[in-house]
Amino acid sequence: MASFPASVGTEVTSTLSIDLILTEILSNLCQKELLVCSLVSKKWNLFARKILRDQKICLAEIHAECPCKNLKDLDGLLQTVGNNPFNGLSITLQKTRGCDIVGHECIGSSGVSDLYSTLLEKLTVKHLKINWLGPSNCPAAKLIENIFQERRSILKGLAIQALPYVEEINAFFKIEEKSKNNWLPKLEMLEIPYGINETLLYTLLDGAPQLKEILGAINPREVELLMGKNKAHLIKEFEFQLVPGDIPVCLNFASLQPKLHKLMTSLEGYLPSGSMSSFCEVLKKLLESSNKLQILKVDLLSLIWIASVGISETRNISQLQIAYDDTIDTNLNCFSLGKVNLIPLFPKIKSVIITFKRLGLDDTREFLPQEFQQIQDVFVCPNVKSVAIEGSDFMPPNFRASVTRCFPSASILFDPLE
Repeated sequence: MASFPASVGTEVTSTLSIDLILTEILSNLCQKELLVCSLVSKKWNLFARKILRDQKICLAEIHAECPCKNLKDLDGLLQTVGNNPFNGLSITLQKTRGCDIVGHECIGSSGVSDLYSTLLEKLTVKHLKINWLGPSNCPAAKLIENIFQERRSILKGLAIQALPYVEEINAFFKIEEKSKNNWLPKLEMLEIPYGINETLLYTLLDGAPQLKEILGAINPREVELLMGKNKAHLIKEFEFQLVPGDIPVCLNFASLQPKLHKLMTSLEGYLPSGSMSSFCEVLKKLLESSNKLQILKVDLLSLIWIASVGISETRNISQLQIAYDDTIDTNLNCFSLGKVNLIPLFPKIKSVIITFKRLGLDDTREFLPQEFQQIQDVFVCPNVKSVAIEGSDFMPPNFRASVTRCFPSASILFDPLE
């Protein structure tokens, strides 16, 4: 085995001691890698954590069981840490009964500035992720209000998974008439929840003149609203769960050639009455217009149609998420995913996630392309390096063996989130 002179190690160490070079190298690492590098030395800790704060998204996670206590613990931690890596918060508040979080002993009704003085001083909240399921008097809820009302001018990213209904939105956010078009002056990324209130959506859009990305399970209704604000081109994630009245909206959206990063589609609720030709027309246009697409989330029947209608290769998709209806396997008496030739469609695919979910159709054959039912080959996809199977309790016999044959290079994980 070849060995390197001892001087090589000395030269590498010397090179990495140069601040500009170290900064350039660390800037190309992901969040997890930067956290590991911060353990190497005091100098690397200083540089890695600064890059986390300035260039990445590094959120302190506050869990639902006792969010106000978690925040108090974070406040105490920040008192002892001079160089924290965080540039934001992710806060989850559970469902409430009245204004009290269910099963939660609140730490008190003291003001936010008294309870979390160090947090407010030392933590610059550039990114905020909230999952707030109901009205609450908890200090954690008051902290969210404080950020929206007094610290929103520095927000660059806002992810709303849930937010209680607010009748007077301008009063809740303390938006003055003169600032309604600029109350989120630095916001670049907005993630909205499914079924967002129209007034809330418009208030957020109007107040963010620098907005560059809109994320979330955005459906055709929200696309129509965003088109009305000339913001549809900012959509990066789209949930295409079609009903007949949505077809014109979806075709108009596809004509904008959106730069989607993630597309989610399902035939659940569309069949048996929906037209497969209309579904395929919209899906084909969306896939062929979104040349930045990285993640595709589909049910198995949709994937089969994608492979059958002659869609051009979606060359940037690296992850395929499949809602697997094993009724199709039963109806065809085969492992139907093996009849889909993935490599021509997704030449850069690296990972597959399979979740078992049925469409509710007893016999799927009338909805399958005839040419697909005639395929006898079993296609192999060595490009895939990992397969995650979620809900393995519902896995049919021999399913693992079939997956192994189709993805011979992949490591297979069962229920990775448990």
